[in-house]
Amino acid sequence: MPARPIVIDQYIQSGDAVPASVLKQVSEQCRMLKIVRRILPESLAESLLGCVRKRTELVILTGSAACASQLRFHGPVIQETLNQNTPQWIESVKIRIIHPGKPEAARRTTRNIPSTETIRILRGCSEFISDVDLQIALNRLADTLERTNPA
Repeated sequence: MPARPIVIDQYIQSGDAVPASVLKQVSEQCRMLKIVRRILPESLAESLLGCVRKRTELVILTGSAACASQLRFHGPVIQETLNQNTPQWIESVKIRIIHPGKPEAARRTTRNIPSTETIRILRGCSEFISDVDLQIALNRLADTLERTNPA
């Protein structure tokens, strides 16, 4: 029978340096996130998922591309405010979009390859085109679609 897992509180209180440094980083990130949220308009502040400092770079995490676009405009103000209110110097602010709860594979797009009939029609249409370059391009496209068509 496996040994009973250590409760997180016991691990933190064990005096080990690793949990103490992790807790310090987490509290620093929470403090910076609170500062950033105070600077931003309420609608943008609600969209923040977190922020992480990597050396002299602050990475702000959001779940929305629209909010990320707006956050980029606030970057200089965020940088200036954090440099005034925290001991760590921030040289740049970057915005990252993450999709919570969605694994990387779920976000991949699937190919939408036309049916065999559509490829046949495309190839047939190319015969009636007078421009030789366009005719060659359509035939190459039809060839490529036939190779990638799983049907």
